[in-house]
Amino acid sequence: MSHKRFAEYAKLDLAAVNKEILKKWKDENIFRKSMEIRKGKPMKLSTILNFL
Repeated sequence: MSHKRFAEYAKLDLAAVNKEILKKWKDENIFRKSMEIRKGKPMKLSTILNFL
């Protein structure tokens, strides 16, 4: 049995993929975890510019 790391889609529906990813981020508190990992570290200029 092979294990697939990424989901495969017969028909690419980016709206559905977006909803799936957002749900995973919400369910697993990904954003909060990423902020905790970087706590106390300076933010890179390239990261700041990505938010503009």
